[in-house]
Amino acid sequence: MEKKKGLSLQTILTIAGLALVYLLAFLLDRIPGVPIMLTTVLRKGAIYSLVAVSMNLLNGFTGLFSLGQAGFMLVGAYTFAAINISSGIRSTVYQYYDPLLKFSLTETLQGALGNTAGTVLGVFISLLLAGLLAMSLAACQEKEPPVSGGDMTDEPGKVRIFNEGGDQVHSSVARYVRVDGELYTDTGEIITLARCGVMDGEITKTVAETELPGEDDCSNFGTGYQYQIAGVYSIDVVIDGDWCRFQREVPSCSYAEEASALGLAMAADPTAVTIQTEGFICTGEEAAPDVETAIQLAWTECEDYDVADAAYDATAGMWRIHMTGEGKDATVWINTDGITQRIVYETVNICGYPRAEA
Repeated sequence: MEKKKGLSLQTILTIAGLALVYLLAFLLDRIPGVPIMLTTVLRKGAIYSLVAVSMNLLNGFTGLFSLGQAGFMLVGAYTFAAINISSGIRSTVYQYYDPLLKFSLTETLQGALGNTAGTVLGVFISLLLAGLLAMSLAACQEKEPPVSGGDMTDEPGKVRIFNEGGDQVHSSVARYVRVDGELYTDTGEIITLARCGVMDGEITKTVAETELPGEDDCSNFGTGYQYQIAGVYSIDVVIDGDWCRFQREVPSCSYAEEASALGLAMAADPTAVTIQTEGFICTGEEAAPDVETAIQLAWTECEDYDVADAAYDATAGMWRIHMTGEGKDATVWINTDGITQRIVYETVNICGYPRAEA
């Protein structure tokens, strides 16, 4: 599981390079004497690169196949062209009917602001209008409210899944998957975040729906389902086109009891630990309602550590994220509001938490 990172230098250079190509294609089209083949290749290369990126975003990262984005590209392109056709070629373009727009936005702005400023502003406004029109058409479709979560019913082994409006979507026998020796339970949550299309495994064995899977890559709802490791405690399984979140059990703990035990350990050896109680990074900007978010927040506090395990104190509403490094341990206590309460740094493993595997 990777830590959250900002934009890398490679990403920034890629964006700058793409912007330079598009600017070059735009300027060469307006310089006399430039070979028409050069401008044609640059224009088509820019268009096809947009198509390739959109296909990779949709098919590669989300795993969905669709050709619908071509229609929105068409809407944007024709909108841009319609409001920028120059007066010199308008009669050639509209040979058989009168145009709805009898002006060029770019030419109008060039007359008012000069060629350079008018061209830049005209292109910017045209792109903005074209994009807004394409997005407005995409927003006109009616969709079912996305599934947001579920809870257990009064019947053993049943789970209800609800949409954002609070309506029950479906009810089914609770689904289980065993991966790498751990049993994961369907949480009822549908994940809609963009992701890469590379899978980490596939369910190849199954048991009866009333049984718990006992072997790796086994479920109680069938075979052929692919999955990705989503976090330390979570996997996402593709079922009927949806990314369904499965999570293994998070053990319980007691903040009060462990604080008492730590006090006794420090009484025996005051140099064994260092306790931080202020100067934290996580101060509530992002809540920690689930274990994966709590782990990510703990990583922001202790970047040079690996995650060994997590536990939850339901009474105190507190996550305990134990982390290990080379010859060192750290335990981050963070509440569900995303506020770090305490970090315990250990030079030796006096608390007896499991260490991360090398």
